[in-house]
Amino acid sequence: MTTLRNLDGLHVRRSRFERQMRHLAAHYDVVPLDDLLETDGRDRRGRPRVAITFDDGYGSTYHHAVPVLR
Repeated sequence: MTTLRNLDGLHVRRSRFERQMRHLAAHYDVVPLDDLLETDGRDRRGRPRVAITFDDGYGSTYHHAVPVLR
Protein backbone atom coordinates (compact mmCIF):
# COMPACT_ATOMS: atom_id res chain seq x y z
CA MET A 1 0.00 0.00 0.00
CA THR A 2 1.32 3.45 -0.93
CA THR A 3 1.14 6.11 1.73
CA LEU A 4 2.06 9.77 1.71
CA ARG A 5 5.07 8.90 3.82
CA ASN A 6 6.36 6.71 0.96
CA LEU A 7 5.93 9.61 -1.49
CA ASP A 8 8.08 12.14 0.37
CA GLY A 9 10.84 11.89 -2.24
CA LEU A 10 8.52 12.69 -5.13
CA HIS A 11 8.08 16.38 -4.51
CA VAL A 12 10.14 19.54 -4.21
CA ARG A 13 9.09 22.47 -2.10
CA ARG A 14 8.24 25.51 -4.17
CA SER A 15 10.97 27.63 -2.56
CA ARG A 16 13.60 25.04 -3.48
CA PHE A 17 12.22 24.73 -7.03
CA GLU A 18 12.42 28.52 -7.39
CA ARG A 19 16.10 28.45 -6.30
CA GLN A 20 16.82 25.63 -8.73
CA MET A 21 15.19 27.52 -11.61
CA ARG A 22 17.10 30.73 -10.76
CA HIS A 23 20.34 28.74 -10.85
CA LEU A 24 19.49 27.25 -14.23
CA ALA A 25 18.53 30.65 -15.65
CA ALA A 26 21.80 32.17 -14.41
CA HIS A 27 24.09 29.44 -15.76
CA TYR A 28 22.27 27.84 -18.69
CA ASP A 29 20.27 28.75 -21.76
CA VAL A 30 16.85 27.28 -20.88
CA VAL A 31 15.13 26.17 -24.09
CA PRO A 32 12.22 23.98 -25.21
CA LEU A 33 13.13 20.30 -25.49
CA ASP A 34 12.88 20.33 -29.30
CA ASP A 35 15.46 23.14 -29.48
CA LEU A 36 17.81 21.23 -27.20
CA LEU A 37 17.63 18.12 -29.36
CA GLU A 38 18.32 20.04 -32.60
CA THR A 39 21.61 21.63 -31.49
CA ASP A 40 25.04 20.71 -30.24
CA GLY A 41 23.94 21.56 -26.70
CA ARG A 42 25.35 25.11 -26.46
CA ASP A 43 24.07 28.57 -27.33
CA ARG A 44 26.13 31.05 -29.36
CA ARG A 45 27.75 32.40 -26.18
CA GLY A 46 28.95 28.92 -25.31
CA ARG A 47 26.52 28.49 -22.41
CA PRO A 48 25.18 24.96 -22.08
CA ARG A 49 21.55 24.49 -22.99
CA VAL A 50 19.04 22.77 -20.76
CA ALA A 51 15.37 21.79 -21.06
CA ILE A 52 13.07 21.29 -18.10
CA THR A 53 10.65 18.38 -18.29
CA PHE A 54 8.14 16.82 -15.95
CA ASP A 55 7.29 13.14 -16.02
CA ASP A 56 3.96 13.30 -14.25
CA GLY A 57 0.56 14.80 -14.72
CA TYR A 58 -0.14 16.03 -11.22
CA GLY A 59 -2.34 19.12 -11.21
CA SER A 60 -0.13 20.65 -8.55
CA THR A 61 2.81 20.60 -10.97
CA TYR A 62 0.95 22.94 -13.28
CA HIS A 63 -0.40 25.04 -10.42
CA HIS A 64 2.97 25.53 -8.70
CA ALA A 65 5.62 25.10 -11.41
CA VAL A 66 4.20 27.16 -14.28
CA PRO A 67 4.20 30.47 -12.40
CA VAL A 68 7.85 29.90 -11.43
CA LEU A 69 8.82 28.96 -14.98
CA ARG A 70 7.19 32.03 -16.44
